Amino acid sequence: YRFQEAQRRSEFFEELTNLSDALRRVHNHTEVVETFLDHSLAYFGAETAAIALPTEDGNSLFPLYYRGKPPTQAISPVPIDNSLLGHIFQTGQCYHSKNILSDALSFQKNLEIIKESLGSPPIIEAIHAPLRAEEKVIGVILLQSGESTAFQANDLQMLAAFAEIGGSAMWRAQILETLEQRVDERTSELAEANRQLSELDQLKNEFIASVNHELRTPLTNIKLYLSLLAEGKEERRPKYMEVLQRETGHLTRLLDGSLDLTRLEKARIAGSHQSITFDVRDLISTMVERYGGRIQSKQLEFRIDVPDTVVLVDGNQEQLEQAVANLLENATDYTEQGYVGIE
Repeated sequence: YRFQEAQRRSEFFEELTNLSDALRRVHNHTEVVETFLDHSLAYFGAETAAIALPTEDGNSLFPLYYRGKPPTQAISPVPIDNSLLGHIFQTGQCYHSKNILSDALSFQKNLEIIKESLGSPPIIEAIHAPLRAEEKVIGVILLQSGESTAFQANDLQMLAAFAEIGGSAMWRAQILETLEQRVDERTSELAEANRQLSELDQLKNEFIASVNHELRTPLTNIKLYLSLLAEGKEERRPKYMEVLQRETGHLTRLLDGSLDLTRLEKARIAGSHQSITFDVRDLISTMVERYGGRIQSKQLEFRIDVPDTVVLVDGNQEQLEQAVANLLENATDYTEQGYVGIE
């Protein structure tokens, strides 16, 4: 007898080692649970091996995983405060039920449904053990059999040892999955941040190119009229000075605008400027003075066709002026012969 008992203990410890090795070879939570249940089912010779876990509200337990036959308790979630599974979960004690269909701790509502569906209900013997992780009960493992003497007296102690290993493995797998999920989320956040930085970098390059383009026109005009001021007719100098002052003001506004970083945000630039009512003819007159000399220097005709009456516009004068200036500059640069006009 002692030899048989020693042999049985040796086989049991060997199975615990095999279980630990098998659980270390799997990683995700589902694989850990399935491996744990398969080893338990095979070692104890049960018909059903199942794991009951708390529902989201924390008020009930339900066998979410099982191997072999479906567990009797799988009809619906059972309340933690009024069921056999709940008793084990709350007390943290192992439990051997000779017949869960007549056990006083079983959830009576489920028993009534089972008895009604089976007519003459069989005997369902079961052993249960709490699953622990870091001294906290996280679930219950249960083994069931239709034989009245399926489980021996020491099986409950052995199941408790299985549960300690399985519960810890399940907890570790869940923590790792949570960490992996957090890493994936963080990686996605970093990728999104990198994408936004790339977009900002592109906007910065476009902004710099735009500023260079916008600065070129007033600088060219200032250079032109400085030359005219030095070499032109004396009576034209007040006109040249007026144009120089206006172009200098225009250049100052451009430089001030280049310091405004919000221009990089395309979604916000609309509506960020004040609107005023102005006469478009004044704007066109400014454009004629600004670009007339340059257009004629390329041997091009500068045609202006505007109405004699006032043309009032409600909008941002600086932006409209800049838009017309860009159009005139492009037209001057890319027109080899003929004319450039405003209608």
